[in-house]
Amino acid sequence: MARATPVENLPNVNYYTVDEAIDEIKELRDMGIKHFVIRPRPDKTLANDPQGVMKFEARVIEKIAKACPDVTKIIDGYFGMARSNGYYGVVDGNGMVKQEESLRELTAHAVTQGGAGADIVVSLGRLDNAVSSMRAGLDAAQLHNVAILAYSINFGSSLAHAMLDGTDMAANSYAQTIASKIGVGNIDEALRQTAIEIAQGADYIGVKPATIFMDAITRVKQEFRVPVATYIVSKEYCMVKAATERGWVNERDTVMEYMLSMKRAGADKIFNYWVRDVLRWLKEAE
Repeated sequence: MARATPVENLPNVNYYTVDEAIDEIKELRDMGIKHFVIRPRPDKTLANDPQGVMKFEARVIEKIAKACPDVTKIIDGYFGMARSNGYYGVVDGNGMVKQEESLRELTAHAVTQGGAGADIVVSLGRLDNAVSSMRAGLDAAQLHNVAILAYSINFGSSLAHAMLDGTDMAANSYAQTIASKIGVGNIDEALRQTAIEIAQGADYIGVKPATIFMDAITRVKQEFRVPVATYIVSKEYCMVKAATERGWVNERDTVMEYMLSMKRAGADKIFNYWVRDVLRWLKEAE
């Protein structure tokens, strides 16, 4: 990618070149932000080339880690960018996920990310035993200080897919993504998954989408007393943007209520697309 380009269906959100991303990170760091979710986006020529994607992400992470050693680098995604068929993992000819092969690939990827300078790697909660496999791989590589954020509560919501629009996997992703996540009404399964992945070595538990599942944030915090991260996903963001454009809501008030409510619910980290706006609104309120 030669320059910053807009993300389709995500107003005011861009894909950046690595150098531009470093400039953005440094500017926000100087404004007080210390934790960044980094989602490298490979060229389409690497579609369905997992090894190529790993090498690409390692180069991106290494460059950012060298330029920005004083911020936390959380690396999100992998199979979503390495596969265009919509499946989270390696699949056989019948469309069934090959568990052991998928775990090996995901673990290799986590080790590559950690070795390149990632501080936190991510499990999306869609492969059994992903956390234990990743933790074992990281420890074997002497990457004991690389933490794991496990999206143990990753609901099969219709709100999470705008970020994929325009990518090779977009046409195939929706049904497969919904099928491989937890049903939106099944809090019992979500909490069982949380308990399992804490036991397997997860350092943070992730909940997404954020705005409509704050009860899950509270349950995790109250029942497990572990650090909780939540992600205001792409379509949650888009709904507020669309309503703001029509004059139906006040964006600042709505977003700040989101942030306060999630913090009150128990979130320790809130991943979102409004960071610059929130910093500005907080300054204006001083």
